Amino acid sequence: MHLIEKLDDLVEGRIIKRINRFMVEVEINDRITLAHNTNTGRLRDFIVENRRALLIKKSSDNSKTLYRLVGVEDIIAGDFAVIDTITQNKIFERLVNLGFLNWLNGCRIVSRNPVYENARFDYKIACLDKEYLVETKSAVLRGENNEAMYPDCPTERGRRHIEKLIRLSETKEYEPMLVFIAAMKNPSCFKPYKQGDPMVEKLIIEAIKKNIPVKALSMYMSEFGEIFLERFDLPICWDFLNNVKFL
Repeated sequence: MHLIEKLDDLVEGRIIKRINRFMVEVEINDRITLAHNTNTGRLRDFIVENRRALLIKKSSDNSKTLYRLVGVEDIIAGDFAVIDTITQNKIFERLVNLGFLNWLNGCRIVSRNPVYENARFDYKIACLDKEYLVETKSAVLRGENNEAMYPDCPTERGRRHIEKLIRLSETKEYEPMLVFIAAMKNPSCFKPYKQGDPMVEKLIIEAIKKNIPVKALSMYMSEFGEIFLERFDLPICWDFLNNVKFL
């Protein structure tokens, strides 16, 4: 376990209810306000009434929301899950730059949000002998056996990204990589959630068959804003891999 980042100036509140995909109603210091939620998953394990939340105040006064939701209390494993995808990717960038990820050792981030075939990915990452296009996905759904899972609902965007990564593996223009960020404490492994989107599971299976690196890592946050890297190479769940019939 490694302390990677400490977020200062976090504000504690509590969840009241979710308004829509991007807004959550919260109570902070006995006042009701709206917070921006960057994670478009259903988050039914976390966006729960009266759950403790950690938020950061926005610098712009022109926004519809004064706060951004960063972490939510994890009543199963303790501490806080990192809900905010902006923070998840910020930590991923630090892990690459600090050399914590042995599967990206000696690599550097060249650009954010590169475009390939009309699809926008998260990163272009250069290594000694190859360049990767990397897509990260937030896995904050906990399974019955403590698995970290993605997605928790149908995701056209997620399907499109994985389809493009598969296409990329065929053109060889760049090396594709798919990274799942299990941003909650103590997951046992990662696997796709078939009930969330059956097509995503099929596409991940196809990606693995084509030798596309499918990686996962786990992190969580303390109530003091400390973000810890728990496992830099969270394994794929063996029961899922047993269903992958390699050619």
